[in-house]
Amino acid sequence: MKNGKVSSSICFRRWTRKNFAAFANLGKVVKIGVLVAGFSMINSTIAKGENTLVKDSLSSDRELELKEVTVTGSKVESLQGLTTTQQVISKRDIERLPIVGLESALKQSTGIDIRERGTRGVQADLSIRGGSFDQSLIFLNGVNFTDSRTGHQNLSLPIDIEIVDKINLLHGLTTPGAITGAINLITATSEKSYLNAEVSAGQFGYQLYRLNGNYHFESTNLFAAVSQKKSDGYVANTDFETTNAFIHIRHTCPRLGQFDLQTGYQVKAFGANAFYTLAYPNQYERTRTAIASLGWNKILDKIVLTSNVNYKRVYDKFQMKDINKTFYHRTDDYGASFLTTYYSSIGKTFLGADYKLSHIYSNNIGDSIASRISVPGETNAFYYLEKQRETANIFIKQRVNVSDLQVEGDINYAITSFGDDILWGLNASYELLSWLNVTANANHNIRIPTFTDLYYKSATQISDPNLKLENSTSFDLGLDTKIGNIDASASVFSRRINEMIDWVKYTPTDKWRAINYAEMNTTGIEASVSISFEKYIKTIALNYTHLNSDNPAGTWISKYALCYLRDKLVASTQIAITDKLMLGIVGTYWNRNDSFSEVSGSQYNYLSYFTLDSKITWSEKHYTLKIEGSNLTNTKYFDFGGLIQPGTWINGGIIFKL
Repeated sequence: MKNGKVSSSICFRRWTRKNFAAFANLGKVVKIGVLVAGFSMINSTIAKGENTLVKDSLSSDRELELKEVTVTGSKVESLQGLTTTQQVISKRDIERLPIVGLESALKQSTGIDIRERGTRGVQADLSIRGGSFDQSLIFLNGVNFTDSRTGHQNLSLPIDIEIVDKINLLHGLTTPGAITGAINLITATSEKSYLNAEVSAGQFGYQLYRLNGNYHFESTNLFAAVSQKKSDGYVANTDFETTNAFIHIRHTCPRLGQFDLQTGYQVKAFGANAFYTLAYPNQYERTRTAIASLGWNKILDKIVLTSNVNYKRVYDKFQMKDINKTFYHRTDDYGASFLTTYYSSIGKTFLGADYKLSHIYSNNIGDSIASRISVPGETNAFYYLEKQRETANIFIKQRVNVSDLQVEGDINYAITSFGDDILWGLNASYELLSWLNVTANANHNIRIPTFTDLYYKSATQISDPNLKLENSTSFDLGLDTKIGNIDASASVFSRRINEMIDWVKYTPTDKWRAINYAEMNTTGIEASVSISFEKYIKTIALNYTHLNSDNPAGTWISKYALCYLRDKLVASTQIAITDKLMLGIVGTYWNRNDSFSEVSGSQYNYLSYFTLDSKITWSEKHYTLKIEGSNLTNTKYFDFGGLIQPGTWINGGIIFKL
């Protein structure tokens, strides 16, 4: 924003070795002109209003000039705790490392398990710290677009990884549904106008075409992106075609405040080879997803008002061709939120409320309706079942800074169709030394069963409409440090879930049944270290996670809850061979718990395995050439029992930058 655009803005032209955290308590838009910095790391999330705390960094003798940025508040900030935000991947990592989609980007993080049925964004389940795929939330630019029918659909958003600036992993939330945490995807933001295009092709008939651009004019920013990718499949019935369109508009009005509009649409069709049951492998699925949200932010001296309304609709057509069954679903999720943030000398006070209404039409899920409804685009297909539910959440949070100790606590009152509950959270961060922080977190949360948990029935599955909501209590203790060019962190955590929902078989040849376990306990450790260099080797990073859960299933066969990653080790490096030639390498060791059953009823243990991915790029001013390879070790592995994942997959392309 230019000077004079917002009357309550304050412009700092220069500062050296001052406490930047003071800006967070001003309750105003803060403009930083030319910054002479006596430190080398400022969290870029500040510019997006997503920081939870901003602290002085290690001092050095270097002085940097940073371009002007604007600091404001946002809805997401109230969701995050002092110790809960972890950046999974940055824009630079996405450009340099062998990242072929959102799923491969998420795999870089400690504590995240991505189980793919179909590759390259076809379908994948997100698990955080050993939880199930339904126990985490998905945010896009701070807006909750989590699917109420099934977590299988959560990552099917109309964006490509190439337009994502960064991904944040959020722990310790008290937002209902975030038992294990949440992912916040932050798309590209820029004050420059540009246009990018990419054409890529590779093995298995893979093709990718994408176009995105940004137009910035005074107080308005318009970003738009379209893409299409498809493949003939790596084995029979794994072909896919995905089309995405996304628009994000930001506008600042001096009198009315800031407005944020995003909307997107995705069409995805794919061969779902044995995705949901090995008994009838000839499956096919087609989904259409539409999202939209409108946000508003207004600064009134020491008070910031933030509101958002959002909507998501998903059409799903799933065919089991072997038994001539077709299931149709239409899910609508409506959301609204309002937040008031008050800035004072002791910190920030948040007071807010969230509301969500979820509705489904189906021929397989819900209760009977009086008159059947035709399925759009289909012949002789009807919805004759429906279900609806509502969730409301009222919360207050206080964030306090006392010298080197920073503490926050929050209390939520959640109102659901399954009963009400009081949710709470307590976070603390203490600067033990100038280079060492100690963090702690405790929270209590709940999760409502999905429509699938409650009502879905098929030839191989039996749901339970009497399932109880899950409730969890989690604890986390961590250390993080930065010494020179070395960043490191470690944490230990535990989680107890009462009424844990899972799908089980009593015998290998039985149907899957939705049940509640009385209790399930999980403990784990996470550790990461990264070293940055200025010359040939740009970065070296290591991330490790170890998990352990008890076995509430006993002799029953668990489909999800016990199939967690017991051990995961990720090693990556970025090497500048020349000024223009960059090599990125990622090696990952996977050790999954539990076993899986074949159609015959035979049980097989998941075997540990190693995969190696690589990417090489040649960058010029207006274009970049790339060649990337996945699973270069040609490892045979399963994320889900019986669903073989691709062997070596090579593709290359060119990116034009205008």
